[in-house]
Amino acid sequence: MRNLKLHIECRGDIGRLNAPNFKKLFEQVKAVNIDNAVTLAGVVSQIFDKALMEPTFCEMYANFFYFLAGELPDFSEDNEKITFKRLLLNKCQEEFERGEREQEEANKADKEGEIKQTEEEREEKRIKARRRWLGNIRLIGELYKKKMLTERIMHECIKKLLGQYENPDEEDVEALCILMSTIGEMIDHPKAKEHMDAYFERMEKLSNNMKLSSRVRLMLKDSIELRKNKWQQRRKVEGPKKIEEVHRDAAQERQAQASRLARGPSMNSSSRRAPMDFGPRGLSSPTTQMGSFRGLPNQNRGYGEEAKQRQLKAILNKLTPQNFEKLFEQVKAVNIDNAVTLTGVIYQIFDKALMEPTFCEMYANFCYFLAGELPDFSEDNEKITFKRLLLNKCQEEFERGEREQEEANKADKEGEIKQTEEEREEKRIKARRRWLGNIRLIGELYKKKMLTERIMHECIKKLLGQYENPDEEDVEALCILMSTIGEMIDHPKAKEHMDAYFDRMEKLSNNMKLSSRVRLMLKDSIELRKNKWQQRRKVEGPKKIEEVHRDAAQERQAQASRLARGPSMNSSSRRAPMDFGPRGLSLGTPIFNIIYYLCLVVLIWWWVQV
Repeated sequence: MRNLKLHIECRGDIGRLNAPNFKKLFEQVKAVNIDNAVTLAGVVSQIFDKALMEPTFCEMYANFFYFLAGELPDFSEDNEKITFKRLLLNKCQEEFERGEREQEEANKADKEGEIKQTEEEREEKRIKARRRWLGNIRLIGELYKKKMLTERIMHECIKKLLGQYENPDEEDVEALCILMSTIGEMIDHPKAKEHMDAYFERMEKLSNNMKLSSRVRLMLKDSIELRKNKWQQRRKVEGPKKIEEVHRDAAQERQAQASRLARGPSMNSSSRRAPMDFGPRGLSSPTTQMGSFRGLPNQNRGYGEEAKQRQLKAILNKLTPQNFEKLFEQVKAVNIDNAVTLTGVIYQIFDKALMEPTFCEMYANFCYFLAGELPDFSEDNEKITFKRLLLNKCQEEFERGEREQEEANKADKEGEIKQTEEEREEKRIKARRRWLGNIRLIGELYKKKMLTERIMHECIKKLLGQYENPDEEDVEALCILMSTIGEMIDHPKAKEHMDAYFDRMEKLSNNMKLSSRVRLMLKDSIELRKNKWQQRRKVEGPKKIEEVHRDAAQERQAQASRLARGPSMNSSSRRAPMDFGPRGLSLGTPIFNIIYYLCLVVLIWWWVQV
């Protein structure tokens, strides 16, 4: 029990570790009473797990290990000396071997068509395992640079990663490139030249192996180029910044922004659209409104604020149509006594809704009821309400979606290689899901009269803005918005606007620059309006469990009624009713006809004789 408490204490310290508070937290970990081998092993495991999940900070964690190794005590168990350094070495080896096993198991499951887990679960597991594997490789490299691991161990790792030369594993090759970029400058000395030449000769051949993806081949070529360039990066790879550097860079950015504003807007701006204005006319911009309390809770509120946000997150994670009322009461019961907590509530609901667009109607209802219950606050003589913060969040997310699309398109055009193709695609999919989820949520909030009709028209105009050079995701978002709000916004007073929108959409539906999928979505939206916004088939949201049971009972009852009535004589079925009886008993069969005529002949003969 005591060891458990010490583990929790260490976890709390390590969880807050970053560059600015490095020394302070180092002293706090030292102050923990580490008086046995179990606690020491726990400290190593805690820091190790954090490092693997945050590979960008591996250099910082390696430094932390380095300083701790000189401070923490050694222990003895069964006449065996247990040191911090030895436990760390064991952990590195254990994680390396575990990574290899997990890769083999994942590949085996794929080959055998394993269906115990869903594809989504397998993919999530694979991504997590890959992150740990590559994080471990990077940490091993950083520990070697601190001389906590030997050069012999590094050569062993490189040989392992190069082992499958004839049939290379993508993740092994990627790990090799990461390791080389981390330790190359230190390990590539004259005494190791023979080994290094042999490694890079293999890597040269692998870089032309078409079994590997273009992304991994490019990584190999970059590593080869890096060695030729005496391990000097073309562009300096920066680690995490200290808080003073962040503030300094932010001040420089504000100064540059002020200069740009003073010069006025550029005539050659590449922005596709002007910023959306979601607020009532004359209000200050959302950035100004949110500036004083957006983001993480400040230090004065301490961990009480973090605890509240965790409590809110736990409640929202369980939200479904069935337990809506119960969890609504639980959110109300949380002590929301300041603007920071209120903002946190909105951010959490928003993030959940955007990742679960099927449930947007439910989340809009949740916002609607919360708006009438949660208190208002005042900061800097400015009234802060739930509804106003929600409005700001909608606008912020709309503009963020536009920026992310522009950045993704720009990166594709310029052939950006800072991120791998896989990372860019993952980022693009996530941004697209958020963008379309935000559009659906905006529509549902309008239906609850939490956003105005003017805002809806602004959104539609923005999405239709690039008429000559349409953006696929904008057009898709437009169709989603129209299917969500069409019935409510298409009234006589708005007829002129709606006719103009649909005139454009009609032309876009024949624009061959758009994919057939998006053109079909446009045609469906046009057809939906002609049909007075009545779906051919009702689009149902998630059902409550009682509704599922009720529908099943009705279906069983209807089926029983059909069976009781028997087959209809006027059935329009293309086939005659199936005959399940013994052959020879059915009317109209050849055997029946023969027997019938024989009986008739016998009867006539008997009648003549009589």
